[in-house]
Amino acid sequence: MIYKELREKRWAQFKWLIKEIGKTFSNKPSVFSSKRFERWTAFTTGEAFLVIYFVYHFKTMTYLECLALAGTAFTVAGYTLNATQKEKKLEKENTNE
Repeated sequence: MIYKELREKRWAQFKWLIKEIGKTFSNKPSVFSSKRFERWTAFTTGEAFLVIYFVYHFKTMTYLECLALAGTAFTVAGYTLNATQKEKKLEKENTNE
């Protein structure tokens, strides 16, 4: 009985999430920001490729290559964080005016 209610609740939450993601790329108002969603998708995809590359090549990589890979990952993460914070700051300034 409890599992059925929990499953129905999770299914309703999943349907809501899919609907909101669909609204993100339409003209309808959405909970999510399309810029942030696109930025998150690009960042996650890039990080996944870096991890996959590392997993397949870590035995033959030199120390310098490992540092370059880590530096690339942290640079992309820093850029993404900076862009998100800049967007939040602009939104806050626009709402105060």
